[in-house]
Amino acid sequence: MKVACVLLAAGKGKRMGSDLPKVILPLCGVPIIFYQLNNLKKLKIPIFVVLGHKREEVERIIPANEVKIVVQKEQLGTAHAVKTAMPAVEEFSHLLILSGDTPMIKSSTIKKLINTAKEGYDCVFLAGEMENPDGYGRVIRKNGFPVAIKEDRHLDSKERKIKEVNMGAYLLRREALSFALSKVKKNEESGEYYLTDVVEILYKNGFKITTVSPSCWWEGVGVNTPYDFYLLTSIAYREGVKNAVRRGAIVLNPDVTYISPFSIVKKAIIRPFVRIDGMSKIENGVEIEEGCIIVDTVIKRNSKIKAYSVIEKSIIAENVSAGPFARLREGTVLKTGSKIGNFVEVKKSIIGENVKAQHLAYIGDAEVGEGTNIGAGTITCNFDGFKKNKTYIGKNVFVGSDVQFIAPVKIGDYAWIGAGSTITKDVPPYALGISRAEQKNIEGYAKRKKRCAE
Repeated sequence: MKVACVLLAAGKGKRMGSDLPKVILPLCGVPIIFYQLNNLKKLKIPIFVVLGHKREEVERIIPANEVKIVVQKEQLGTAHAVKTAMPAVEEFSHLLILSGDTPMIKSSTIKKLINTAKEGYDCVFLAGEMENPDGYGRVIRKNGFPVAIKEDRHLDSKERKIKEVNMGAYLLRREALSFALSKVKKNEESGEYYLTDVVEILYKNGFKITTVSPSCWWEGVGVNTPYDFYLLTSIAYREGVKNAVRRGAIVLNPDVTYISPFSIVKKAIIRPFVRIDGMSKIENGVEIEEGCIIVDTVIKRNSKIKAYSVIEKSIIAENVSAGPFARLREGTVLKTGSKIGNFVEVKKSIIGENVKAQHLAYIGDAEVGEGTNIGAGTITCNFDGFKKNKTYIGKNVFVGSDVQFIAPVKIGDYAWIGAGSTITKDVPPYALGISRAEQKNIEGYAKRKKRCAE
């Protein structure tokens, strides 16, 4: 049995009301299509992605070396999309058909589809009961056997009471699928060809069909409307929290904690109102205080992120302290023992071991050597109006308060920078860099100022 996946991602998603293709909308900080791509990668199933509407935007984010692209030039429905892919999958005996906008189907459920097909079935599809099945195609059975899938808008009053729905995942023998696709007719109302019609065609022609059920009803929820997206977001974050707890994390209030199912949170302490998005990795002994937002970030052992800090696409080493109210932007690297304090912003910078920047600073496009102290109010002036420039600060440098480094500039090891200085030139190792003007005291100024005011 040689299986390939045809992943459908060509639709316009009119009901979502978004300009973006719905398969790239971020679900917990991860494009929706990545959920199925991740499952298929784990199962080592070759992937053929069918693209159409705004395909360039989808191609831009998916890993080109892991998938093959099939282009559906006209979006004429799901059966037409699969038919478009058929010439590319001739070497495979069975085809797994998934929708890129049904992200929560588990890899264990996909395995169940494959294992059931091995029992000699021509078509196995995923079906399960939903408490509120409105909008979903219902599974029509005869003597207990599935004989058709009927779209919601075509149901009669009796059929509308059926709660078993089609969940949009199929495993079909390629020859059976090819036969059925040749018989699918265009829907007169929509002008499209529906993949769901395949089930009835196969049944009427004597093919062997069955269904499997998911372990959770929500595996079949698709992103068709903004409400669906809201529902899936709630489900996905809840699953992420459960995954973290299973790995040993202490989540102090799961109801107000949000963890992406793609993030790996180990034996950490997560306080309330924390959001961990994307593909973050939080190691043992980390503590994240209230109100923090962590996106696509690695935080290593025993580091502490203090309250209301925002961190994205950064790497934080062991025994680091950041916050409260710190902002670490993309490209930040904090090395072991460093301390980033309140209202400090760091962007595309490497902060060396045991560096301290405790108050009200901006460090952008910089490298700071180990043991350096950055005084309150210090900034690297990295943009000259045309391009970004780098600041290099050596090890064990003392930087006083309210210093401006006008990049590009280099500060040598063990140098001192006087408070209130604007540094426009390199400072050699062990030197004092200072640029303050001489202080003047103007006698009687305040009295004259007051008299003028009177």
